Amino acid sequence: MATSRLQLALDTGALILPEGPITVLGAGPSHDLSALRDLPVTCVTRFRPDHDGLQAQGMRVAEEAPKGAVASLVVLPRARAAQRAALAAAIDASAPGGLILVDGQKTDGVEPILKLARAHFDVADPVTKAHGRLFWFSTGPVPDGWTGGMAPNADGWITAPGVFSADGVDPGSAALAAALRTDLKGRVADLGAGWGYLAAEVLKRKNVTHLDLVE
Repeated sequence: MATSRLQLALDTGALILPEGPITVLGAGPSHDLSALRDLPVTCVTRFRPDHDGLQAQGMRVAEEAPKGAVASLVVLPRARAAQRAALAAAIDASAPGGLILVDGQKTDGVEPILKLARAHFDVADPVTKAHGRLFWFSTGPVPDGWTGGMAPNADGWITAPGVFSADGVDPGSAALAAALRTDLKGRVADLGAGWGYLAAEVLKRKNVTHLDLVE
């Protein structure tokens, strides 16, 4: 296995992790966490396949970030709103003066989030490897606009950052809603339910008795 950016940072002495609990947000079973294997690490994810995969590797997994982490590693998601929300969650759960580490590929937008972090924090020189970057900084107040929690979108629906078309109803879903039969009845399944727009349209059919949302 190739050396990860995290392992490289530790091996070269560029990064020294403090002693204490460490949180990892956004990692899946394919992400190399071997550099943290012997440390008190909690992986945070609400995605069941990632939860089960990480647990099968012997990692401690939780749905919410535990408070008091001395270091938090954020594996960068692709959606910009989700990136800021993940960083905000890591900062909020960290111990005072804890480290926030961000690991991401250039294709996932690590360069813009690095620039954004530098505008608010004293960011250490990044470690660059395999078309990605790892950078870190000490915690401070969460910058305005980073919280990115669930909020109403343009159509009044409550959505979370990172969900497909979180800002409003996408044209494809609008077209599907317009094409839904008015005489739907019985049990219906919504495959790839997202934030639930089509499910709500289905439930307007009075003869639908049961709806399964699969995501």
